[in-house]
Amino acid sequence: MAGVIENGVARIDGYAFKVNGLEEIKQKEVYLAIRPEKVLLITDQTNMADLVESNVVEATAEVVTFLGAVVQITFTLDGMDMNVDITEDKFERMEIKRGSKIRLYFPPDCFHLYTEKPSGII
Repeated sequence: MAGVIENGVARIDGYAFKVNGLEEIKQKEVYLAIRPEKVLLITDQTNMADLVESNVVEATAEVVTFLGAVVQITFTLDGMDMNVDITEDKFERMEIKRGSKIRLYFPPDCFHLYTEKPSGII
């Protein structure tokens, strides 16, 4: 995801993500990546007090792919596709299907920061 650093956050398509390590970046434009297994799906049991509010977004499930013990869900977030991996147990408890609206959490310490566009980053 391409974004710009502004007021201590990474702004990407209207979102303002808190990202650890931004203070070390000297330029304004950055690229962010996050592993699919690091994105958290928020449930009714999630303690919201432990989360950075600006890093919570709502997305729509578009594709569900079963990969054995892991289920990969492709979400659309304002026109950007992103994959999230969860365990099969969690998937079954959440009853996610195509078209489901889910809240996602991007932990500030799980982003990878790049100052040049790496291959594979949108």
